[in-house]
Amino acid sequence: MSLKFLAVGLFALAPALAMAQSCTKTFNLGSMGPPATKSFSSGYFTAANFKDCYNFSINAPANSTGTTTEWNWNFAGLLGSIDVWGVELLSGGVRVGAFDNSPESFAFGNLSTGAYQLVVSGTTTRGSLTTLVAYSGSLSTSVATPVAAPVPEPELYAMLALGFAGAAWVSKRRKA
Repeated sequence: MSLKFLAVGLFALAPALAMAQSCTKTFNLGSMGPPATKSFSSGYFTAANFKDCYNFSINAPANSTGTTTEWNWNFAGLLGSIDVWGVELLSGGVRVGAFDNSPESFAFGNLSTGAYQLVVSGTTTRGSLTTLVAYSGSLSTSVATPVAAPVPEPELYAMLALGFAGAAWVSKRRKA
């Protein structure tokens, strides 16, 4: 195996390796149907950046939606605060869809059967050993409705017939 081939292979894998998550905390939500709805939450006593990972599986094509809510248990966040700034969905360590930086309400569609990981990212500030800041959320899956194949309009058949007639006329004219 050549060194060049190995370098190209590593370069191709770089995006997947870069997205590999080092989870602060990992939780298991189990099977998410569809349909199913599960709640999740996590809290912190100290200042930190976090990436909490929630593993789940689906056994049929699905769409998913969810929400998160931040909980600052002290007056106006003076002793500590939490900011959930992003949610992403991974399958096999690869991001599914776009990174959602509006975690209050998120959605991921057209999921196929398999294992997934919901990653909730954020920051806590000015934490203390006596003040808990937390977030909670919910994740729901629903059966993905199959997209029906488009039905051709009658005008399409008319244009197709007209095109064939025109091609036949030009061909007949060239022979003459």
